Amino acid sequence: MRFLFSLLLLASTRLQCQTMAAPPLRLASVISFEGVKGEFDHFAIDLAGSRLFLAAEDQKTVEVFSLAAQKHSGSIRLFARPHGLVFVPESSQLMVADGGDGSCKFVDLNGPKTSTTVKTALRADSVAYDSAAQTIFVANGGLVAKMDYSLVTAINATRAEKVFDIKIDSKILEAMVVETGGDRLFVNLMDKNEVAVIDRTKRQIVTTWHLSGAEQNSAMALDEQQHRLFVACRKPGKLLVLDTNSGKTVALFPASGTPTTLTTMPSASACMSQVERAPYRCIRYTARIDTNNWRMSPPGRERRRRCLCRN
Repeated sequence: MRFLFSLLLLASTRLQCQTMAAPPLRLASVISFEGVKGEFDHFAIDLAGSRLFLAAEDQKTVEVFSLAAQKHSGSIRLFARPHGLVFVPESSQLMVADGGDGSCKFVDLNGPKTSTTVKTALRADSVAYDSAAQTIFVANGGLVAKMDYSLVTAINATRAEKVFDIKIDSKILEAMVVETGGDRLFVNLMDKNEVAVIDRTKRQIVTTWHLSGAEQNSAMALDEQQHRLFVACRKPGKLLVLDTNSGKTVALFPASGTPTTLTTMPSASACMSQVERAPYRCIRYTARIDTNNWRMSPPGRERRRRCLCRN
């Protein structure tokens, strides 16, 4: 069976600021590859090495792509069920949250081979990376692990060892994001329909924000400059925008029903220097939201999970 992998890049076209209604993204390339079946999950990127990593959870592999050569360059077969990925530039290793055997594997890509394994509970899934502290946060435990609670496990990315666990009264943790300009870590509690706010320094939950208007919150992205947290929900498909100062929902948009990843990014760099505040887009596959005007761009054709949007 053959699948098409589509890589969507931020367009660098010389748009005038007055014409920002035009889509800021364009399809830059398509990399086709064969032999991968089932669902995909998360991505990681090695910017210096121009490599993209993709967790193929059903196939139990991490697929590797050369962005320079625009081709599929191989598969890494060391996992039971790979989910969250973090590329650690300092060691040039790939950390893979393996939900199948309850571990985080640091992979030496020269092998490839597993150099270090950090044990977690089952369902090691979503990850968030605090690059300044070189700490990886991993969601694990909960319903699949037959536990009444879940854990956010902090792992030192340099030493590849566990630092601490934070116990959370939730059976299903999903996406997490790190606040780089502060001490907070935001975590989706899917079964509670809440967002937990964790103080990374104190290693404890400081508050929780209940979501209204949609349930089953899964994907998440943060715009620190605008003090906005984007939360994608599955029931029904909605995108909630929260004020990170108050936790209140300030906007609500329709979205597809199975969101996996959200990201925020500036629009074309040619326009950033021409305006006081660069327009942002929140990307859900091919959906775009202008956070200056708080309106959704005209919908395009939905693509399945074989798409990536990046800077």
